[in-house]
Amino acid sequence: MFNVLQDATVDTLNGERTAPIYEYWKSGYYDSIPKDKMVIGDTLPSYDAMLSRYQSKEFEYIESISDKLSFFDKLIDRIGAFISSLFPTPKHNFNEGIVNVLAIIGAVIFVFLIYKFFLSRKQVYIHHQKEEEEERQIDFIEKNLLQVDVATYLSEALQQKNYALAIRYLHLMNIQLLGRKGIVQWNQSKTNSELMEQVDNAMLKADFLDCASVFDYVWFGGFTITENSYTKYEERFVQFQRRWS
Repeated sequence: MFNVLQDATVDTLNGERTAPIYEYWKSGYYDSIPKDKMVIGDTLPSYDAMLSRYQSKEFEYIESISDKLSFFDKLIDRIGAFISSLFPTPKHNFNEGIVNVLAIIGAVIFVFLIYKFFLSRKQVYIHHQKEEEEERQIDFIEKNLLQVDVATYLSEALQQKNYALAIRYLHLMNIQLLGRKGIVQWNQSKTNSELMEQVDNAMLKADFLDCASVFDYVWFGGFTITENSYTKYEERFVQFQRRWS
């Protein structure tokens, strides 16, 4: 090795010494390096034995971390990402406490909006369901008007403070009175004008149409009436039934 190194360092160009050139790939270059013998004990396991230790599922690292997240954790992450999108990263440095407060306020607003959304949907559903039930009840009463006790339904509507429905029942009680006396031939498809064409008594006809106008105003007009308004309108129907019963 000394000779190789010497040959590499004594080369000159125009009498000047150049940088040494080491020929690492040259045959016999490393022969002078002392070698230590590796001692292999009898207890050292074979390669196959060591490899078998790491074949269990405990050493499988291929699965994604997201696979370990529960549905609730994923939902929280998505909500957090949504809130972060509402508050983009500011260009200037703000106090971390202020950012946290804004994030909390945003989260509260978000939860409140979600609550209002589901609550409003529930209220709309309940209101729609109540209207359908109410229409089915009215349809039953009108089909069996001469047999049913309308006063019972009227009392129920007043307990629920559904004054518009109560006015409708009062109107049906007027028609029921005339139908039971044989003055009109009741049919659910007939209008008030068609019923009055069967009435010869001008005063009766005028009183009935006066009550019918109240019913049209309240029911088809869609106006919300108070208890005081109902009491005032009720008096007209009560007078009609007393006069023509």
